Amino acid sequence: MERQKTLINRCFKIVIALAFYTASAVIGEESNQNVKQLLSKFFNNQGIAGKGSFVMDFNVVSIQENSKSEAKIRVFFLSGSKQLVTYLEPERLKDNYYLVNDHNTWMYQTGLQRPLRISAQQKLFGQAGIAETAGIDYCNDYNINGVIDSADRYYITLSAKDSKTAYQHAMIIMRKSDSKIEKILLKAVNGSPLKELAYSDYKQLNGHEVELMMISNLQQEKGKKTSIEFAQIQKKPLPIEAFDPLMMGKFKLE
Repeated sequence: MERQKTLINRCFKIVIALAFYTASAVIGEESNQNVKQLLSKFFNNQGIAGKGSFVMDFNVVSIQENSKSEAKIRVFFLSGSKQLVTYLEPERLKDNYYLVNDHNTWMYQTGLQRPLRISAQQKLFGQAGIAETAGIDYCNDYNINGVIDSADRYYITLSAKDSKTAYQHAMIIMRKSDSKIEKILLKAVNGSPLKELAYSDYKQLNGHEVELMMISNLQQEKGKKTSIEFAQIQKKPLPIEAFDPLMMGKFKLE
């Protein structure tokens, strides 16, 4: 009789343990879904996610110790997957064009016979690379691997869906208090951090929620930082032909 009771108790404990494990798994999945919704809401608040075409101007400042250099950059943005980047200032860089077309990136300068295929990690100005300036689609180009739910922040780990994506891994740190992104760490294939993007000074600009982004290189030139600030966002029809690499240098956008 005692042996039977012992077996029943053991079976009961196993059932409770399995039920607890299952409940924990469900809670974890719900947390992931909640974070997905928060990320989607955050980027939708910017008003440039999904379909639509925009012209966006940025003030970019590269800072090193007591010196700084400045540039004005324009991004022609088409439906989230195509961006054409050029300079408004300084004058010496005005004939440089960078095209991001899905997971492929090209550069063109006056005098080149054809555009050159390059990496989206290539520097654009200071510590700012092409990918993070043109815009990284964290919602559609990445899978959420896990979420650490702390008292005041979410730590969201992401991995790229495509091997051609500029940064294969990322971690997003989001505040719970206002559901704003505080930092993003961009990582290499092996998971080592490459860059830190720090977000601050959120504001409304022509109906879009924008922020100041400060970029630091975590591998080299650690004393340098580069800020990217939205100066203007204008919704504007853009011809898809302008985002063909063979048209770089031939098709002018203003």
